[in-house]
Amino acid sequence: SIIEKSNDYFLGDLLSKGTTSFNYFQTGGHGMTSGIQLRGLPKRYSTVYIDGVRQSDPSSVSDDFDFSHVLKNSISRVEILKGNQSSVYGSGAMGGTINVTTKRGKPGFQRDIIYNTGSNGTHNLGVSMSGADEKNDFYIGFERFITDGISAMDNNDESDDYQNNSIVANFGHKFTDQLKLENNFRLANGFLEYDTVDDKTDPRQDDEEQDQSEFSFSSVLKYKPSEKFTNRLTFSKYGIDRTYNLYTDGQDDFKGDRKSLTYFGNYNFDLDSSIVFGVDTEFDTMNYKQTSTWTEFNKEGATTNSVYADYQKRFTKNLYATFGGRADEHSLVGEESSYRTTLAYLFDDKTTKLKSSYGKAFRFPSLYELYYVSGAHPKIRETIKAETSKGFDIGFEKSFSDLGLNIDLTYFNIKYFDAIEGWSGNTDYYIWGNSTNVDSTTKAQGLEFLSKWKANDALD
Repeated sequence: SIIEKSNDYFLGDLLSKGTTSFNYFQTGGHGMTSGIQLRGLPKRYSTVYIDGVRQSDPSSVSDDFDFSHVLKNSISRVEILKGNQSSVYGSGAMGGTINVTTKRGKPGFQRDIIYNTGSNGTHNLGVSMSGADEKNDFYIGFERFITDGISAMDNNDESDDYQNNSIVANFGHKFTDQLKLENNFRLANGFLEYDTVDDKTDPRQDDEEQDQSEFSFSSVLKYKPSEKFTNRLTFSKYGIDRTYNLYTDGQDDFKGDRKSLTYFGNYNFDLDSSIVFGVDTEFDTMNYKQTSTWTEFNKEGATTNSVYADYQKRFTKNLYATFGGRADEHSLVGEESSYRTTLAYLFDDKTTKLKSSYGKAFRFPSLYELYYVSGAHPKIRETIKAETSKGFDIGFEKSFSDLGLNIDLTYFNIKYFDAIEGWSGNTDYYIWGNSTNVDSTTKAQGLEFLSKWKANDALD
């Protein structure tokens, strides 16, 4: 596969080379803060799932995901859905959603070892075992990445190390042909040395460190009473713990936790129509203590309950459509809704397709945006509301089989409103510096063009 053939160490580096409207950025070398942008929107407007578990940090400013610590050797498949996806994936899916699937056991027993090395003391070792029989399947993979790194300072010869130890494991058991249990686990621990540059005369600033540990777990019960009806009940948990040892001899600690219970159903009425539906409940908490700003929160949290449905139909032999909607209720912000509809027309020659989509998405405020006040006392900002967006795209696909050529051209236009970007002031010291919605409209639009040409067996 493309993932296995790539010489990249990290998943973000690999994905940035494989699709349009996907931007992977990083603030420095390995382990430094990173993120993904879909269709030009800031990273907080895209959601990431690994084995069905939402990967975002509830203790971060925008409740987004830092892609820095995802090594690639245990990954089997990545699906990138661009455009408004909140009707299925909920808060934050304005620019799109990325679904990452880890490897699973195949029939028999397999053992794999992979090793890469590079400059600046870089080493990457991956070891895995997997297997499957008629009833059970399992996979366990360990990966270790280390590098001496390169210092961001120009007044010393020291290096900034980065280390990553990751474990991915899953186990599945089939009780009957209708009932199966799957368990997925991922743990990544990253240690980073980095520099600050406020005062280059202070050598202590060469000694800052970040120690981060994140894990996710899911247990999925799958029940398929008939070929038409599929059910999934999932319990998942995500946790992250970040510690920063500062040159001022202080320490900042951030902890985020998420628990969710999800039901998903899929019913196929016939070959031309089906419906996907589900119910979610999610509870997020954050704990952190910042020595640098004298700020402390003790397990502040919020609950979100959701229900959604998506109907898929082929109306004629050429015309396909989907209609989906979702309703969410946030315990602090209130209710929000989203929807999405798509149309596709496949011409009789089966080589030409027109496609289009239109939808509304949203992002609830993060816990930081709800609770943070730059002052002595935290206070819930109940006046903050969700950010919303509306977007559409229209595209054209064409295959020229005699030339071995495929082209895909899409125009997209996304607008989002009431961005949580600013700060509101007040003469009272204890309540100035609050997050707030800005009365604004922001637009991202563009053209995506993708072509694949296999001229002959030698030229691709």
